[in-house]
Amino acid sequence: MLTNQKIAKFLFFFFCFSIFSSISQTNEDVPLNNIAINEIPKPISSVIFEDFLDSEINIKNYHGKLVIIKL
Repeated sequence: MLTNQKIAKFLFFFFCFSIFSSISQTNEDVPLNNIAINEIPKPISSVIFEDFLDSEINIKNYHGKLVIIKL
């Protein structure tokens, strides 16, 4: 009985591994045609956003850090 359980567990884990490893290996290219990449960072004047709680977020607080803005 124990050998049947071991075989069943092995087959289950092998099946899961084969499915999840094939899902993680996609061949799709990430579309980067809408991203602006500058070799020299461009200075930005004071820009203030509002978050979902109506708090103000000033872009100057992130000086020297990488900031990604999705509009």
